[in-house]
Amino acid sequence: MRFDFQAYGRSDKHYGRKPFSYCANGLEINRMSPRISNVTAAEDYKLRLIFTNGERGIYDCSNLLNFGVFKEFRDVDYFKQVKVSDGTVVWPHEQDICPDTLYLDSYKENV
Repeated sequence: MRFDFQAYGRSDKHYGRKPFSYCANGLEINRMSPRISNVTAAEDYKLRLIFTNGERGIYDCSNLLNFGVFKEFRDVDYFKQVKVSDGTVVWPHEQDICPDTLYLDSYKENV
């Protein structure tokens, strides 16, 4: 039987600390990052993002073009079909990017 440490505000590696999760970039996240409220795709494989806290950022997807399910992004017309769903960005064939990764790794325009 597996004991769920997260339900009690503990993790098996960090007993006594608040629940945490890891994003694709390996950073520990202790609080929820703002979510995406608007997205626009550019031809240079960058996403112009507006976050729920009002910040604006640019996330470069060009490093994903040779990676598994993201290879479809090479088709610029497909890449531009990005939309916001449930606080993150998604494409028609169900690719998505973690909203925490988008927030933490994007270049902030208005900072």
